[in-house]
Amino acid sequence: VHNGSYDLHLTLRQMVKLGQLYLQGGYSLDDEILSTEWINEATSSHINDWYGYLWWLPEDGYLAFGYGGQFIAVIPERNLIIGTHSIENNDSLYQEQLLDYIYNSIAPLFEVD
Repeated sequence: VHNGSYDLHLTLRQMVKLGQLYLQGGYSLDDEILSTEWINEATSSHINDWYGYLWWLPEDGYLAFGYGGQFIAVIPERNLIIGTHSIENNDSLYQEQLLDYIYNSIAPLFEVD
């Protein structure tokens, strides 16, 4: 039994699918898996203007942050999900560089809707 806040073992594909579910407002094809209200609540600011419910809230979209270099960046304005998987340890410089690359090098390649 997982407590939901850590120790999930997801493949990169599963991570991106989770991000896609959130991007699609909780729907998978015509099936509602999560309510849109929950998606909005979970990705809204609740603590110090930067944390939702298990989502971090950077300037663009929202971000799930896992151990080492595991991230799910969801950027609705660009209709974009970026997932990263890494075997690096919790080196904060590495994580900062990876996030910088995600938000300043990859995301700008996609047009804003």
